[in-house]
Amino acid sequence: MDKNYERAYHELEEGHFWFRCRRELISKIISSCSKESKILDVGCSTGILLDFLSKEGFDAQNLYGVDISDTAIRTARQRGLNNTFQADAQSFELNQTFDLLIASDCLEHLKDEKKAISTWFRHLKTNGKLLVFVPAFKSLWSWHDVVNGHQRRYHKRELVHKVESVHFEVLRSGYWNSFLFIPIWMFRQYQRLFRRQPKSREGDLKQLPFANNVFYNILKLEEKLFDSINLPFGVSVYCIANKKLN
Repeated sequence: MDKNYERAYHELEEGHFWFRCRRELISKIISSCSKESKILDVGCSTGILLDFLSKEGFDAQNLYGVDISDTAIRTARQRGLNNTFQADAQSFELNQTFDLLIASDCLEHLKDEKKAISTWFRHLKTNGKLLVFVPAFKSLWSWHDVVNGHQRRYHKRELVHKVESVHFEVLRSGYWNSFLFIPIWMFRQYQRLFRRQPKSREGDLKQLPFANNVFYNILKLEEKLFDSINLPFGVSVYCIANKKLN
């Protein structure tokens, strides 16, 4: 990831509707987990999700994170998250196993997907859960992906296949951020047609002083449907899987 963009990314994580809604959706998905669950956030950035889960009642001593960025890990430790470590998401080794591993917007950055998912599998207890979010649909590919250092975007079937190939049992998969998909898709097509040579290394994530709350409320409305319906498309795709018994 471009360093200037990384700085902007970290500044936006707390208040931007995208990150707020995803944190809250993750909390909803794992709400049935014990508050004593041992959780690893892979690609934890500045630890904002771990901090959020701690405030939601999860035991802070059982919250761990790894990230490739030393800047992000320094910030995470400044938050008091001492179980955070600089490491490559493809090949880290922790002397721990976990009840739940979360990887939100991480896998798309990694060159060796199978190695990464195998590493994650190894760090889960038997019957431990994996929760993955990645960007969806190649038709949404844009300069935003380039600046972020993305290797790829995913279709749901593709993500499920990658996870199952490492002997996970997929419990549920689907799309997220469906309500905003069409305007985002149209914007990306506009970028492709009229902005083929960007003037700066700048992605789509920006301060949205007027629209931020509007978009937040739209995605919160979508969240209410999460338990009852799988929407057919979205800007992100997720997968919830179980580490099967040997």
